[in-house]
Amino acid sequence: MSLIRQQIENELAPSLGFKGWKIKAVLGTLTLLLIAGIIAYVIQVKEGLVVTAMRDYVSWGLYISMFIFFIGISHVGALMSAILRLTGADWRYPITRMAEAITFSSLLFAGIMPILDMGRPDRIMNLLFHGRIQSPIVWDVLAISTYFAGSAIFLYLPMIPDIARLRDSAGVPKWRKRIYSFMSAGWKEHEGQYGLLEKGMDIMTPIILPVAISVHTVVSWLFAMTLRPGWNSTIFGPYFVSGAIVSGCAAVIIAMACFRKAYSLENYITKIHFRNLSLLLFVLALIYLYFNLNEYLVPAFKMEEGESGLLHDLFHGSYAPVYWTVQVAGLFIPTFMLAFSAIRKSITLTVVASVLIVAGAVVKRYLIVIPTMLHPFIDIPLENTPEGWSNYLPSAIEWLVTAGCFAGFILVYILFSRIFPIVTIWETSKGIEEKGADAVGVNSEIFPETKKENIISHGSIKVTAVVFVLFTASFQSFAQKSNAVINLKERKDNAGIFIEALITQQQTGKPLQNVDLSFYAKRTFGLLPLGDVTSDSVGKAGIQISRKFPPGDTLGNIKIIARIEDSDIVKDTSAYTIIQSEIRFPSRTPFPRSVWAPHAPLWLIATFILLLGGVWITYAYVIKTIINIKKTES
Repeated sequence: MSLIRQQIENELAPSLGFKGWKIKAVLGTLTLLLIAGIIAYVIQVKEGLVVTAMRDYVSWGLYISMFIFFIGISHVGALMSAILRLTGADWRYPITRMAEAITFSSLLFAGIMPILDMGRPDRIMNLLFHGRIQSPIVWDVLAISTYFAGSAIFLYLPMIPDIARLRDSAGVPKWRKRIYSFMSAGWKEHEGQYGLLEKGMDIMTPIILPVAISVHTVVSWLFAMTLRPGWNSTIFGPYFVSGAIVSGCAAVIIAMACFRKAYSLENYITKIHFRNLSLLLFVLALIYLYFNLNEYLVPAFKMEEGESGLLHDLFHGSYAPVYWTVQVAGLFIPTFMLAFSAIRKSITLTVVASVLIVAGAVVKRYLIVIPTMLHPFIDIPLENTPEGWSNYLPSAIEWLVTAGCFAGFILVYILFSRIFPIVTIWETSKGIEEKGADAVGVNSEIFPETKKENIISHGSIKVTAVVFVLFTASFQSFAQKSNAVINLKERKDNAGIFIEALITQQQTGKPLQNVDLSFYAKRTFGLLPLGDVTSDSVGKAGIQISRKFPPGDTLGNIKIIARIEDSDIVKDTSAYTIIQSEIRFPSRTPFPRSVWAPHAPLWLIATFILLLGGVWITYAYVIKTIINIKKTES
């Protein structure tokens, strides 16, 4: 084993284990909150959902809001870590495991939140036995379970060499040594094992990206495919994905700062990592800001009757203070802060911006769910209902259960970091040995034996462009042009519809010959060219149109336009006529919602089999690779 790897192990060893009153106090507090949440949930199961504030109007409340949040931050492990691996960013090594562990822990509790929202959780298996493949809820279950399995494999694979080193270390408690022995997959640091490990990671890295994107897209479809104001949007898929990546990236920055301080990782999590991630967060926040403008500006411009009540409530109604606080403090201010390089160089200010984004993401998920539930398309007389049924404010039970879930999420994350190294040891040491400490982003002063290389930034490529502007002088004839008149006449025969144009001089009425005439049909988004004809000796020009020419409206009308353009003889002019087509557009094209038929369409079943089957076959192959690692002896 290299001296660099031994040095990293020695410096990270104090962060493992549970010695010290501070870590015990933190874990004890989180455990008490988790127990309080469990007790509150037992009361909810015993008494029913009546102990919550959810009613007929708001059947999805705080639990589903936090479900979206947990799913959102889970994207960071797959997307950020996988993208950094694919792009070969060497500075990723000390922080990828933090991101991947966030994914695992948040997905664990994201899967719990919908169960908490159920009045009869004992019937959860009915979703598997009697669920319809046409339902977005079934899609959600399949996507999240697939993502959870893939994230667990993606987290576990690069941990194997580090787990094996802990297994062989002296002074490790027996219970931890049993865990390490079970999870080390028989790792002996043979070259063949490293080859199999790299192979498994090369397979999982590209496959986890589309799986992660599909998960939050499917989650957005739970809302977008429900006919309610604020959700009836085709942009919900990319909107949810962009918001998820932003909040996830901010969560990683917060985790980096906490671990850096608590575990004394200043030499491994440096300003380089904060600066690079803050720049990434700034770009992602701009994208999310763009989707926010689209999501609210477009319906606000139209103010349709179904959407207007919700938008009025958000913009200047009962939810306006929360809405504008989220937009300003949770998005505009942190994005504005991260736009300045001086702020991105400050760890403290970067963490402040990240905290604002994460806090805004939590409240934003609440605003996505609750106000929409209170403003259904069906006009319900809210004044005739009890206040507790027409409004929603989470009950104490809901707050306790949600707090318990947040405590459980943090508890699992901290326990993970106390049992396994939160900084990948073998990848960091490998990066330092091959590329140098500067490339990995660690403090080069603690590795004086490593050679510092001049690393060229990916963004420092100079692009040289030579632009040639050609000026062409064109001279128009100053000869006097005469005014022309175009008279259009329609004539029908068996061959079709013939449009004849007579071009005459306005002053004298004399026919004009050799004048170029262009014919167009008016369409919704412009003029469709039909052809160019030159007038004959008597000033006539014509064009033939099929009787089956598509009409421009439901009445079968076609607007034909004749133009004189850029003529050397006469000035530009135009005329039009309306003709009739034999084709009629129906006023409404019926499009049945075939996915809601009693039986799922064949194409939908085939799509799920191919997509999910392909992903799970890939997982099985990677698991087989892990088994081969254990069998490899040389």
